[in-house]
Amino acid sequence: MIKRMLATLTAALSSLFVLCALFSISAAADDREKLLGNWKLVTVYTEDLQTKQRNSPFGDHPKGYIGFTSAGRFFAFTAADGRKPPTAEEEQAAAFRSMAAYTGKFWLEGEKFITKDLSGNK
Repeated sequence: MIKRMLATLTAALSSLFVLCALFSISAAADDREKLLGNWKLVTVYTEDLQTKQRNSPFGDHPKGYIGFTSAGRFFAFTAADGRKPPTAEEEQAAAFRSMAAYTGKFWLEGEKFITKDLSGNK
């Protein structure tokens, strides 16, 4: 479960860079100011590094946002395409699997986006 959540987070963060590329934003440290604010999610996918095969765990049109603060913190939320809120207790597990959320500190080193979650893990 944790590996899936980390893979999902990695995919969501990768989506941030897709978004940044669309707006011609460099991830250089001196460009950190350009990241500040809220950004709408464009896509989420995972990619097998060997086969280059892509998977869209949240569908073709996921919903989500990522926000960056001047204090060096960020939040990210992603929900699957067509996700519906649970109306019964049995639906809660499925609803949980159709979203991902993450927050922590961030910084940029060259073209690398680095984060440290609230537990202190890098």
